[in-house]
Amino acid sequence: MMVALTSEGANIDESEERDDLLRTPIEQTAVTHERNSEGLNLLAIKHGGTKNRERESQNQVYPRNATDIRWLDWAELRRAGFRGVVFDKDNTLTAPYAPELWPLLTASFDQCRAAFPGAIAVYSNSAGLKQYDPDGSDASTIEATIDGVHVIRHDAKKPAGAAKEIESYFDCSASDLVLVGDRYFTDVIYGNRNGFLTVFTEPLSFVGESYIVRKTIDQA
Repeated sequence: MMVALTSEGANIDESEERDDLLRTPIEQTAVTHERNSEGLNLLAIKHGGTKNRERESQNQVYPRNATDIRWLDWAELRRAGFRGVVFDKDNTLTAPYAPELWPLLTASFDQCRAAFPGAIAVYSNSAGLKQYDPDGSDASTIEATIDGVHVIRHDAKKPAGAAKEIESYFDCSASDLVLVGDRYFTDVIYGNRNGFLTVFTEPLSFVGESYIVRKTIDQA
């Protein structure tokens, strides 16, 4: 199954050329979705026309990181057969504990909405988690602020728990979904355990994050 991400190693700035830069494949890279024997979500990257002397094969398997969601080709993920996208919230879509979308992500998120209409959800350890949002008010605020997003209410804090609430909402297996998050020890572990195509993105901002969270991210 072929899936595509945008340029690997591109230098992202805030210029008007940013979107064109992100859409330009480096070394004609094609990305294939695979899962290894332990159930970890990995991406096999086929290097078109570029021979790596350290590799015996042109098709190699790597865990996949992205700077932020602008590096993801939503239309290609849809064509590859994925049926929906699950986002972590804080530092993936929004600033920590803020309800609104990070401004620089607007264009990419619009593309995601176009590729997956009615099939985008947030699964957060803040909004929607009964421990911190027992009445769902934070979740409702996000749904009212970010058009096209459903916040899944759930009991277990990532990385604990199965994907039953997510699978129930999307009416499909987690293996048919993309999960995007900014923390290895919550989002990535949770996604890998439950069979999602899991993509790690770098945190958007440390402003407002606790000291413990910042140290955890620094050490990851």
